[in-house]
Amino acid sequence: MNNAVVVQTETLDESAMESKIVSKQPESRSGLEQTSSKLWLVEVSRRPLISWSGSSSQLRRSKQSSQWQEMLTYGFVRNIIPLTFLCTGADTYQVTAHAYTPKSIRHAIENGCMGIEHGNFLDKPTAELMAEKGAFLTPTLVTYAEMNDWPGYLPPESAKKNSVVLEAGIKSLKIASEAGVTICFGTDLLGPLGSAQTREFSIRSEVLSPAHLLQTATVNPARMLRCEDKLGQIKPGFVADLLILNSNPLDNITILDRPDEHLLAVLKEGRVYHSRWSKLTVDSPPANPLIE
Repeated sequence: MNNAVVVQTETLDESAMESKIVSKQPESRSGLEQTSSKLWLVEVSRRPLISWSGSSSQLRRSKQSSQWQEMLTYGFVRNIIPLTFLCTGADTYQVTAHAYTPKSIRHAIENGCMGIEHGNFLDKPTAELMAEKGAFLTPTLVTYAEMNDWPGYLPPESAKKNSVVLEAGIKSLKIASEAGVTICFGTDLLGPLGSAQTREFSIRSEVLSPAHLLQTATVNPARMLRCEDKLGQIKPGFVADLLILNSNPLDNITILDRPDEHLLAVLKEGRVYHSRWSKLTVDSPPANPLIE
């Protein structure tokens, strides 16, 4: 596999910028080093794209410094273009960006990113740009809902801001849908919170129809992954990754958020991995190959 680079950028406002660059290099990590903050540096032709070694708070205090100007010159403003060029030129991966505001989303799209994660403050003109470019949006609304539901997880002031971000995200989802943006399914949940990922269906159902919601978890991500010829549909020749339910999600999409009541069986590549249905038994795992 060729080396591929994915950039993740996030801009909440002009005074708070963060960037993470992840480099996938199977044979060598010599071009990747980590600083004392959460910024990653990647070398291209032996020249660092970002030459910052301080913390994020120091970065915000140093906007007027020469180092900040160097960051703007070789980092945030121009680093997306080489990465998008590398990935799309090699026809390996599409570049996706973590972005919230119209300014940061537009910056990413105009410089070749084909996906936006989160996008909570998306506005209509920016959504129309995404639709025009064929870019994908992956909201992660359940993350904000879960953080507020766990007592003491966030301090009161942060919980209040978190609620604003969630409400804005639901509005942005509606804006994106009406503009014709291709929406995918994601949650951004980590660790044990992963068990709450199906709640994303219930939250999105406030503004999306069941059919549209089902597409966000099937045909749309298959297109984003460039696997639309084998994933996302129940069709001859496609991978048989299936859920068997006792109710129709097109009538009520929230049944996907109640698997204990409605999920009968799970098939992966045609094999039955899990079943609570008397008419379908779990397949035996394939035997390990014998050594002697």
